[in-house]
Amino acid sequence: MAITGIAQGLAWDYNSFLVFAFLNAVGTSGVYPLAFIIGVEMVGPSMREMSSIVLNYFYAVGEALVGATAWLLQDWQLIQYALSVPPLFFIAYYWFVPESVRWLLARNEREKAGVIIKRAAAINRRELSLQLLASFKTENCVPPPTPTKATDGDADSEKMRENGVGGKNEIWRAVCDIFKSKTLLIRYAIMLYIWAINAVVFYGLSLNSTNLSGNKYLNFVLVCLIEIPGYTLAWICLRKLGRRCALSGSLFLCAATCIAGGYITKGSTGAIVTLFLIGKLGITSSFAVVYTYTAEMIPTLIRSGGVGVMSTFARFGAMLAPFVPLLGTYYEALPLLLFGAASFSAGLLGLLLPETFRKKLPDTVAEAKQMNKATPIKKPAAAAVSEEQVVVSINADGDAANSGDEMQPSYTARHVEP
Repeated sequence: MAITGIAQGLAWDYNSFLVFAFLNAVGTSGVYPLAFIIGVEMVGPSMREMSSIVLNYFYAVGEALVGATAWLLQDWQLIQYALSVPPLFFIAYYWFVPESVRWLLARNEREKAGVIIKRAAAINRRELSLQLLASFKTENCVPPPTPTKATDGDADSEKMRENGVGGKNEIWRAVCDIFKSKTLLIRYAIMLYIWAINAVVFYGLSLNSTNLSGNKYLNFVLVCLIEIPGYTLAWICLRKLGRRCALSGSLFLCAATCIAGGYITKGSTGAIVTLFLIGKLGITSSFAVVYTYTAEMIPTLIRSGGVGVMSTFARFGAMLAPFVPLLGTYYEALPLLLFGAASFSAGLLGLLLPETFRKKLPDTVAEAKQMNKATPIKKPAAAAVSEEQVVVSINADGDAANSGDEMQPSYTARHVEP
């Protein structure tokens, strides 16, 4: 990311610039998702939603710094260098940031996970039980079942351990079952549409901010900083209103303000910018909600892959985002009216989805199909959590915390870049 970014500033012609820009996008696209995952997995379940929100705050601040840098330098090569050199210093993170304990345990590298947890416990003056310490020793792991055939069995067992419970065959079976279910196909098609609309409106509003009246640099910075209350709104709505109302409500808020802003394009600059910012707040909240909502509707076996498919599909919306503001050359209000209409349609479709708040996450395709009929469950008291359920996790400051398995996952992050 840093090297190709600097190379863009040194490009000798437009073709070389495009090559370096492409390579830069390849290197940059995975930085934020990986940083988000590591940051979220370092904290306990009770703090996971908060940590994801805080990480998104810094994402918004980073976007605003891009606008501030452009405002200060106003030379594209200097801007390129100013944004590309700082990542070189982050190489030092390799020696300071611990590996994800959950990732190590998933790979059965229990001794390495134990070293990290012991260090965290020592820093925070926590005592770990002997049973927990013993669980980090490889020799205490339960051996896999003895295969019938020595060679073929060993290979099959190894594949099962690598692919997780069920292996590739069960994953493919789950995917096939989804395509056989009309209910799930309609549900996931709606989610794909909502993801694409979120991307095109979110990035379209960011790019269209430079076309507003007034200082284009200031407008861009404000549009980025408004994401901070947007993420806060998403966090509150997720806890108070549930997933469906939080998603559709955020989209309706964006739709109403975009359409209103489109009809008063000849009005005062302050009113237009205010409506524009409220619209960006609404779509930011929607983008934050849709990650959690999507993850809670997909069966456990294909959950991570399903969220990845949705996120990938959203990139098609992000690809369209730069072209929508150009429609303003034909009719000034057209971009905002299109953003508003698209958000409104996505909000209406969102009302057709099942509510997942405080419901058991579906482990199978059959459970996913029955989510409309699922009964809400209450969060178990902390005292009822057994020692076998205890998860030791590390936060960004090296704190260790013990807590039970979370009921709901937290995928509140934006993983899509244009």
